[in-house]
Amino acid sequence: MKIINKNQQSGFTLVELLIYVAVAAIILLALSQFFSLALSVRVKAQSVAEVEQQGTLVLTKMTQIIRNATAITTPISGATSTSLTITVPTGVNSPTVFDVASGTLRIKEGTASPINLTDSHVAITNTTFSNFANGSIRIQFTLSKLNTSSTTNEYNYTQNFSGSATLR
Repeated sequence: MKIINKNQQSGFTLVELLIYVAVAAIILLALSQFFSLALSVRVKAQSVAEVEQQGTLVLTKMTQIIRNATAITTPISGATSTSLTITVPTGVNSPTVFDVASGTLRIKEGTASPINLTDSHVAITNTTFSNFANGSIRIQFTLSKLNTSSTTNEYNYTQNFSGSATLR
């Protein structure tokens, strides 16, 4: 027959419980910091990708249209301007004008209404078109991600773009 001691109790002591809670709190804090950092890195990467994609797309489209143009109207040879007017072979699309309005790059082909080339998530600034004597145009602009939250810097990203095209 077994003798049971009434003084023996099973369970955890207060010190053991405090240690377990402290260890669990430290692990949860570390995990939350990790996920917070991962989220901010993801947001920054999305901002960078959006600026780079739109900048590359705009630069490619402009250089393609300029290469297919027959003449450069504005800016005159040797000058720089914030807008570009070119004559294209398709009469309906001539003249084609690139300009900036309210931080958005636009293209206007012929008598049609202007079409935005950049969307509302980015702003274009410092746009210059330089016309060189040999029919070459240098395009320069700065594209910035618009920060929808003034408290987080992860959304901030700005990149300069530059390219050139020559009439064929």
